[in-house]
Amino acid sequence: MQEVTNLLGFSQAVFVPPVGTAGGICFGWKPGVDIEPTFQSQNLINLLVFSDPPNKPWMLSAIYGPPYKKKKRKFWEDMHQIASSFSGPWLCFGDFNEVLNQVDKRGGRPLTSSSTNGFNSLINQQGLVDLGFSGNPYTWTNKRHNFANIKERLDRAFSNTEWRTTFPRASVHHFPATSSDHNPIILNSTGFESTNPKPFRFEAIWTRDGSSTQVIKHAWDHLVFGSPLFKFIKKLKATKKDLIWWNKNCFGHLQTRNKSLSEAINSIQQLDPTESNLQKEKTLTWEFNENLRREDLLWKQKSRVQWLTTEIKQTLFSIGSNKSPGPDGMSAIFYKHYWEVINHDLIEAVTSFFTRGHILTEINHTFITSHSKIRQSCKDFSKKPNLLEICMVLKISPSCTPISHLQFADDLLIFSKANSSNASIILDCLSSYQAWSGQKINYSKSSVIFSKNTTGQTAANLCQLLNLKKSSPTTKHLGLPLELNRAKSSSFQDLIEKIQNRVAGWKIQTPFTSCKNDPHSKRGCIYTILHHVMANIRQSGTLRGSLPLENFIPSPSSTAHPIIHRVAELINPDTFQWDRGKISTFFDCITASKILNIHLSPTSQLDKLCWVPNSNGILSVKSAYLTDQNERFISSGPLAKSDWKILWKAKISPRHKQLLWKIAWDILPTKAILVARIPASDTTCHLCNDQEESALHIFTQCPITLSIWLTSPWPIHPNRLPLSSISDWVSFVLNPGKFLNLQLQEAQSFTLLASVICDQIWFHRNKMLKSGQSSSPPTPPPLLAQEIHKSFLFHKQAWEFSSQHPTLPTHNPWSPPPPGWLKINFDAAVRPNNVFLAAVCRNHLGKITHAWNHVEVHGEALWAEAKAGLFAVSSALDAGLDSIIF
Repeated sequence: MQEVTNLLGFSQAVFVPPVGTAGGICFGWKPGVDIEPTFQSQNLINLLVFSDPPNKPWMLSAIYGPPYKKKKRKFWEDMHQIASSFSGPWLCFGDFNEVLNQVDKRGGRPLTSSSTNGFNSLINQQGLVDLGFSGNPYTWTNKRHNFANIKERLDRAFSNTEWRTTFPRASVHHFPATSSDHNPIILNSTGFESTNPKPFRFEAIWTRDGSSTQVIKHAWDHLVFGSPLFKFIKKLKATKKDLIWWNKNCFGHLQTRNKSLSEAINSIQQLDPTESNLQKEKTLTWEFNENLRREDLLWKQKSRVQWLTTEIKQTLFSIGSNKSPGPDGMSAIFYKHYWEVINHDLIEAVTSFFTRGHILTEINHTFITSHSKIRQSCKDFSKKPNLLEICMVLKISPSCTPISHLQFADDLLIFSKANSSNASIILDCLSSYQAWSGQKINYSKSSVIFSKNTTGQTAANLCQLLNLKKSSPTTKHLGLPLELNRAKSSSFQDLIEKIQNRVAGWKIQTPFTSCKNDPHSKRGCIYTILHHVMANIRQSGTLRGSLPLENFIPSPSSTAHPIIHRVAELINPDTFQWDRGKISTFFDCITASKILNIHLSPTSQLDKLCWVPNSNGILSVKSAYLTDQNERFISSGPLAKSDWKILWKAKISPRHKQLLWKIAWDILPTKAILVARIPASDTTCHLCNDQEESALHIFTQCPITLSIWLTSPWPIHPNRLPLSSISDWVSFVLNPGKFLNLQLQEAQSFTLLASVICDQIWFHRNKMLKSGQSSSPPTPPPLLAQEIHKSFLFHKQAWEFSSQHPTLPTHNPWSPPPPGWLKINFDAAVRPNNVFLAAVCRNHLGKITHAWNHVEVHGEALWAEAKAGLFAVSSALDAGLDSIIF
């Protein structure tokens, strides 16, 4: 990654290596950007930015959210801790591996509230805002076809309001995905430039292309009449026009084509993932990547061929004229002064070396002077311990696979048994390596380490044979001990001392765990907040003691109104209702509306704990279990909720609905299901005696099923449909209009036919299994096709008859009360913003004697019905009525 960041122009970078092939984060920055990394883990890199703007540091969190559910909770806790550690502007940017809302997901199972609790909690509690985006609305896809395709917006940017006000023009753009399942995204803190036409500007890069001279010459040779100044201006305009055409069609044609391809890919990725659209996307992506490779080769070719002559001359003339000459006696001034004479041969010689990789020995001769690092040294390695450092390493063919540095120079550890035969083999390997590579082993820096069970005599003999010295197992290699002793803390004592030396340089000497960022300190220095009152210091790996916080009243967030501390102060003591004036003053409109929707008791009562999931407010084991398992109970299962609604409202018999329900859940007792519960050897299909008998095989792949479908009114091939599970087949049966382009009545007939075919095939299979028969060869008997056709017509006629003779809805008519009594009927209507209550009072003749209505704030249906009953009773009491039936 360091090589990649260097090629991208980043002078510094922070890396988090991947775990296997998953994860990994890299964050780099260019020279002149003042950034200080503060924390890094497998899922985020946290940094402080001091240079943009110069006098206002802000925090940046580069995110790679954990893809596994069991690790998400710890990740969200870390994010909350990071947010509380800094009070300035904060930006979160990266792959969160979490979908926030249903609009951010297309396809697959719908979101559940529990799956986004951690993400929503972070956004709401820390006051984060989504920076929005432009481009494709989704940043990840599983690249499957049709209804198996899932798209999600996983990559995004959030910030707090302070960062947003600091960078008001910041924007995010989603690029199309061409080489990954994720879309690249970019955040520009100053906003993206408008697409308005830019004024013409001569680009310096054009001078590095030889064909630009021909363009200038062709435009300048135009015949123009007039004054010298007029002719000069006309030629400039002609040159400008030709350069614009040349840049678009010759010099920059690949960039122009890539831009149009990128826009086309972005557009098609927003369409439905049909097979044709996915094929078009694949073709456009291949062309886009191929153009990128061609552009890369073009620039490499220009960099080594077009500019080689100029580079050779510039390199030569940058050498001091009177520098010490080589063995040939020619100093640099000779080549400079007589350049016009020798330049052709010199350039050709250098170019041939670059293309062929061969240089004459006479040219490579030079004078070498070694400066000893040790007085009176007699060994070459004492003068230069690393032989590779005095060699010139030349990298050729940059487009080929690079050779790792481990293949020509690195430290090496060799393990073997402590005997003379293995030692001899090691010596032979080292000798062969020296002969092949041209390098020599530095024996003065090499040593042998023996295990504890090796005798002293054996160790001495092997050291003499290998000509190496003996070393201790605690010897450090690359800064770490090769072997840890029992006192592991002493092995890393030097590391502890380094950390202590750094901590000693802090301005504040009490870095407790309960610290936060001082907004007035520089570069994020920390300070403690009432650690003797609020915090428990971590000691010996545990938290000792506890502090009761029942009586702790936090200061209000608004300094303008420091009198509001309790909820009771927001309630009018006379009416026992919310004080709308205070609520609208202290809270924003959305929060105030939510508070006002909380209904209060009309009488003053003491607060009490209520278990909300239970209607009586009392906690029970049953309600606790149902609350804990709520996500499992409300899950739509293998089908979407819309598909379940279609199934239960379909114009088919209840028996067919139940069969499709069992097929969707894959709970039919097929052999593949039974073998998982009851060990059995035979799992082949009883209809075709060929493949394993599963629900997906019986209803979509079995030859008997396929032949029946081919002779049906809709001759389809179920085995050619993109079905990954049996639930996909049920979804297809319930929604044939999406795939077969059928009208509503035709789609209903198709669903009826499919349910009849599934029912008859399953009945035929069970009948054959019970009687011990088998289909060989697997051809459907004529009676089966006749039964399917007969059953389909019967159910269709019944459906048409029920459609022509609809059942009239029944309702209980109003019954009058006895003479001398009154009857009051009441009801409530729940609307998005209000609840409307109404009550009507009638006598035994049905005549209306009283009528009342009232408007309440929004509430749930159960509360509204109860409120309507209370309103009817209160209105009757206020009117002085008696002998009433409700």
